[in-house]
Amino acid sequence: MKNLSTTNQHSRSKVNKDNSVHYTSWEDHYPTYQKEGQHESKSSGKEAAQHSWGEHSTAPKTSHKGKGPKGYKRTDARIEEDINEELTQDSHIDSSDITVKVVNGEVLLTGTVMDKVSKRRAEDLAESIAGVTNVENLIRYKK
Repeated sequence: MKNLSTTNQHSRSKVNKDNSVHYTSWEDHYPTYQKEGQHESKSSGKEAAQHSWGEHSTAPKTSHKGKGPKGYKRTDARIEEDINEELTQDSHIDSSDITVKVVNGEVLLTGTVMDKVSKRRAEDLAESIAGVTNVENLIRYKK
């Protein structure tokens, strides 16, 4: 018996020697891409897991978070804005008497807070902001 096959842009069918018809679609051969940079195929289990980005890469499995393009540096104004916003949103710190200044990625915190824990928390928060190279904490606390 002759091996007949028909093709259109979405699917392909093939008549096998035993007169059975085998249908495949492009979706069976190509993964569906997701928003998070991951994709999955119509298969399940281990096969789907093998389609994640970088799965077959020979590069070491290290994080590149925080590595920006060559020559990129966050502006002091942007760093200061982020620190002020985080201090404002933190429910454990009354930041109404804290002043933040940023010069070349170095942060200067001044002012007063209620306790030592708030002073340390403000410093930790400032250090967590991308682009900060150093934090000088001159905040005083009320004893």
